[in-house]
Amino acid sequence: MLHRLLTLAQLLLCCSLLHAAPQLKIKPDRATGIYAPSDKVTWFITAMDGAKPLTGEVTYQVKAGGLKVLTQGKVTLQDGKAEVTWHVVTGRDVQTG
Repeated sequence: MLHRLLTLAQLLLCCSLLHAAPQLKIKPDRATGIYAPSDKVTWFITAMDGAKPLTGEVTYQVKAGGLKVLTQGKVTLQDGKAEVTWHVVTGRDVQTG
């Protein structure tokens, strides 16, 4: 009986590990992440639950040096995707979507 319970517990653990948590990917438009003062910076956001695209809102922050918050907001995921664009010179959100 104990052996059967352990086998069932192991099976349930394996099944729970197979169901991965939703995955959020954020990718800049440039692999280097280096921008000139006159450049626009765009980040591409992808949110998936396995093969299923997620819907809803994503909250974002644009930071200088990873510390000082320059702007923040929310974008709506459409088919699991959204974009955030920031203009370095003006310090304004250019577009979000």
